[in-house]
Amino acid sequence: MTSARQGLLWVAMAGHLASCAAAPPELTPVGSLAAFADGVCDAGHEAFVRRVVPFLWGRKPSSVREVDLLVRVAEQSGRRALLHAMMDTRMFTDRWQQRVFNHFIPLRPAADDACEGTPLLDEASPALAEFVRDHPPQPAAYPETFNRQDLARSVVLLDDMSPWFRAALFSLFRLPNDADNDAEERALRQEALDAFEGAFLHRRIACLGCHNSEYSVTGSADPALDRTWELPWNFETALFGDKTGRPDRDVAAFFRVKGVMAMDPVEGEMGPPWWQIGKHGVAPWGMSGECGKFEAPRDIGADKLGYDGYLVRRTGAATSGWDLERLLASGLEKLRQSGGLPTDTRTIDGETGLAYLTCSRFVERVWEEVTGRELTVPHGFPRNRHQLEVLRTLTDRFVASGYSLKTLLLEVLTFPYVNASLPGACADQRAVYPFAPLFDPWVIDHEVVELRKNGLGDVIQKYPPHVLLGSAAHALMWPPPSAYSPIVEGGDMKELSPESQFLEAIGIPVDTISGFRSSSLGERLAWEEVLGACVDPSTRWLAAGSPPEPRTDFIDALVAAARPADTLEDAIVTLKDRLLNAPELTDPVERTLLEKLIEVSLATPVGQNPAASVAALRRVCGVLLMSPEFLLAGAPPTPRRDAAVPISVPGTTRAELCSVLAEALGGGHFAVCDSEDYLRVQ
Repeated sequence: MTSARQGLLWVAMAGHLASCAAAPPELTPVGSLAAFADGVCDAGHEAFVRRVVPFLWGRKPSSVREVDLLVRVAEQSGRRALLHAMMDTRMFTDRWQQRVFNHFIPLRPAADDACEGTPLLDEASPALAEFVRDHPPQPAAYPETFNRQDLARSVVLLDDMSPWFRAALFSLFRLPNDADNDAEERALRQEALDAFEGAFLHRRIACLGCHNSEYSVTGSADPALDRTWELPWNFETALFGDKTGRPDRDVAAFFRVKGVMAMDPVEGEMGPPWWQIGKHGVAPWGMSGECGKFEAPRDIGADKLGYDGYLVRRTGAATSGWDLERLLASGLEKLRQSGGLPTDTRTIDGETGLAYLTCSRFVERVWEEVTGRELTVPHGFPRNRHQLEVLRTLTDRFVASGYSLKTLLLEVLTFPYVNASLPGACADQRAVYPFAPLFDPWVIDHEVVELRKNGLGDVIQKYPPHVLLGSAAHALMWPPPSAYSPIVEGGDMKELSPESQFLEAIGIPVDTISGFRSSSLGERLAWEEVLGACVDPSTRWLAAGSPPEPRTDFIDALVAAARPADTLEDAIVTLKDRLLNAPELTDPVERTLLEKLIEVSLATPVGQNPAASVAALRRVCGVLLMSPEFLLAGAPPTPRRDAAVPISVPGTTRAELCSVLAEALGGGHFAVCDSEDYLRVQ
């Protein structure tokens, strides 16, 4: 919809929509989320450990032995102490560096190794994030050149997301092909505005005529009929000067390219109008110039398209991305000093409103990472009071914590529904649908009263693709997948490497593709093609003609560790422990199907024919990697922490796992394995 048509729509509908105003939520201090635990049966420490490890460390537990070791910590010190210890590890930093970079960057630029790939700094520390937090993007410059991967890691180490929010604004800008083409300039601005609306505001200007913080066409003064539950502040009026927004071009002016990005024409046969990053200009905070350079604010003139910028206030004809960063930085600092928004008024200043909406959107993305569901519907507002209560409470706590990712994860992972058990598991919980309608808010209109709530089925979801791939690589002792987006030359064009093509196919963000988290025929076929044979996929991605490097993975080590009396059944049970944390084989149907799959009796000794045993175990492994037990999160697991694992593969014994965990958790805590190989953390 064009800006002109939007303007006519606002004028025509304003009078009609005013009659649709809903009773605004009460401006009361946010309370505890503990009330959501009413009627919900907790699944216990073992289920909790198995549910949180993938989201904190990016892979499933190594064995029921590792599960038991971590459960002991929860029993000794409590779940929150366990989470704190797990978040003070290299595994957490590695996992969330990539989540911050891949999942929360507003507009993925084309991959460039100097900016988006391998970190440039030799050592990671919170110092970089502190510098960005405490300084404007220019003229101050960090003493060492860094890229966005460096900054993503540093903000996780600092545990303050505000530097990332500010720096991510500069990833919205793309070089044009033709700097003299006004249509392309408008398109680039609109692309950046769309990304900004989705990642920072969670508001679409085009939708504000029907849905904003002061009224909605799906709102009602009767709470039983209200289908839009707004955060209780007038954000749109504070940001746009009007609750229905303003023409796109006013806000899109902040994303000017002409006269703002530092560009040089490309010399050669093609010649202009091709452009590249300029040799002059300023890189924000001294970031690598490959991430983009900009004209200094003093050198930016009036917009050649003739638009004045407006966000929070009118910023004039020389509006640029520098102005937008200043607005957000000021708002974040105001929120930091105040600890949150006022509860005695709905009126807020625009800078603070911009910062709060940015935090609220980030909170929702973290919630979605863990639960697989959003807290709002497509227009950006919660649909019921339960979604509003969770979104507001988590956002307020995130703000009050100084934008701490760890605090936010602590609150999300200890939310009662995250570790719910089956109906009937507790004497006082019999309801099949005990949850408030957080995950599927549409059921509140169901004709059957009992079905107007959510149940365990609404919590079950597919693990994020990076967790699935990380779990497979960790369990099978394969090299981890590339953390970055390798590009290979392909004649006159650049193309993704075979590895990156696979990552893209299964939903992992690669190059300019943002990724996805769902199943499709293409995603399933790609997963089966690469992992179905249960062979280290990195051997597929070697250059043509290069011999595979000799590597021993878990299955090779499992067969080598088998004793003379160990059977294929023992080996399969051990493999199931490694992949599914389920060391058992008691179902007669499963046993029959497995024997058909491996074409030999389960009682066959592993050492009778080691090569054949390896081949049989790889067939079983491929099936397990495609099973619901491996792919899906949310279902309460069967307690198995005391189950025996028949074969001890080197590196996976209780003592060895305890030693590894003690070293990992010892980075920020006192962790030790006692004489009985029990993990103790203080």
